[in-house]
Amino acid sequence: MRVPLSWLADFVALPEDWREVARTLDDLGLVVEGVEETGVGLEQVVVAEVLAIDAIPGADRIRRVEVDAGSGRVQVVCGAWNFAEGDLVALAPPGTVLPGGVRIERRRLRGVESAGMLCSARELGLGEDQSGLLILGGRNGRGSLGGTGDLQPGQPLAEALGEGPDVVLDVAVETNRPDALSIVGIARDLAARWGQPLRLPEVSAATLGPVPTGELCSVVVEDPDLCPRFTAWVLTEVTVRPSPALVARRLRLAGMRAIDNVVDASNYVMLELGQPTHPYDLDALAGPGLRVRAGRPGEEVVTLDGQVRRLGARQVAPADDRRDCVICDAEDRPVGVAGVMGGASSQIGPGTRRVLLEAAYFDPMAVARTSARLALRSEASVRFERGCDPAGIERAVGRLVTVLGWSVPELRVAPDPLDVVGNPPGPRPVRLRLGRLNGVLGTSFEATEVRALLDPLGFASEPGASGEELVVTVPSFRPDASREIDVVEEVARLYGYRRLPRRRFRPDQVGRLGATQRLRRVLREALCGLGCEEAWTPSLLRPGDDELAGLGPGGVVVANPLTPEESVLRRSLRPGLLRALA
Repeated sequence: MRVPLSWLADFVALPEDWREVARTLDDLGLVVEGVEETGVGLEQVVVAEVLAIDAIPGADRIRRVEVDAGSGRVQVVCGAWNFAEGDLVALAPPGTVLPGGVRIERRRLRGVESAGMLCSARELGLGEDQSGLLILGGRNGRGSLGGTGDLQPGQPLAEALGEGPDVVLDVAVETNRPDALSIVGIARDLAARWGQPLRLPEVSAATLGPVPTGELCSVVVEDPDLCPRFTAWVLTEVTVRPSPALVARRLRLAGMRAIDNVVDASNYVMLELGQPTHPYDLDALAGPGLRVRAGRPGEEVVTLDGQVRRLGARQVAPADDRRDCVICDAEDRPVGVAGVMGGASSQIGPGTRRVLLEAAYFDPMAVARTSARLALRSEASVRFERGCDPAGIERAVGRLVTVLGWSVPELRVAPDPLDVVGNPPGPRPVRLRLGRLNGVLGTSFEATEVRALLDPLGFASEPGASGEELVVTVPSFRPDASREIDVVEEVARLYGYRRLPRRRFRPDQVGRLGATQRLRRVLREALCGLGCEEAWTPSLLRPGDDELAGLGPGGVVVANPLTPEESVLRRSLRPGLLRALA
């Protein structure tokens, strides 16, 4: 996960040296695999408006471009073709040193003098796109990096994009830490280690609309096993426009593309709090409303990426645990693959005025199976399959409304959101024996010391039945910690692995062969001495091998073989021996 330190600093006070942050995360088990410094080298780059584009005689790959850089017309030779007159682009004048050390000089190409260079996002260190120029705005009303407000020729690019120097850490989040797939989750670990308070994101009070949610839409959950909790919120007075520069910049630094203020607010909250949400254009939904059920064999939905996805293909019985969970409109037509990707038919567009916002908890294994079967992994599916916080939905929606309100101050939220609750997981008590903890870690912790380490992580604890144990309540945002040894690991992480005493374990006796092992070796040597040969053959055969060996049909077929060539359990040694001879 890409973690911009400027975003992380909203929730925990950071030291001046980013290396200290990286060292602390490494020690907490959140290994930093890469570091990227951004926003350096943009000091001289300015916003420029394209005034004219002319061909150069004898040149078919470059053109002469005149731009207004705030102090008059400037002539530049450019090989990109993705812009038009009236567009706002980034100009690096002569003398500029771009990120990566490239120095821009005044040059003459095909007899035309070029006073600078028009830049792509990659050349500016603002993304990987180098297919054309970075478009900041213009005739189409939006730029390549999302909304940037009202830009003026000559304006410094760093100021226009809110782009200051920043450091982005690439943090490896293992499958047992779903809470760390969020900026706040990582900040919580750092705050706990450094003994600092965790500053949760601001949630502003929403302005309520006049009509209750139940009168604007409906929600039906047919299969609570696949979807233990589903909430629907209706946002009105929506205006779809580019996101504020801060939102667009943070999404880009975290590795996501800015789209529009509604979708960006959803993605922003997912990265910040770890809770995916999905906005639907309410007026594009039939009914209007949503129905959550298992996919039917052969059912299809066109997802946001434009691909046709076939749902329910492996369902063989109503209780089949391999069912796909599908989101439908009120007329039972699929509009999205639950927990993976929404459908194209109800996506947010320029004309959207009312948004139905889905915030739910889906069964992690159901999402994981569907994602794997469809070969479709998304930022949402990664979080859902590892386990989101079913108790954090209200805060996530409140934060989304706050972020969207930055660009839509007239936004209204319908009162009384619909909330269908089945049996989602909640806080779990775990018995922690101090003797067991100290025996594993080689420490001598008292109960008060253990509680001081666990409390900042959200693990509440109280004395158990005896004075030598604690009853620890694991928060709902930590589904990975379900056993005593998991809580022991949390104590070790927060205390610091490097601080634990080093011990060398010595076995009571050196290992030796058992009686059966010794007999097997004697027999193997004797048989080889008599001229026999030993054959080791696979326990999995190809389909049809039994029939070729004269055994007839009837083998047991493996449901999830690693390769189709090894999918049948052998019933006899004969097929393997014959294949070895062949």
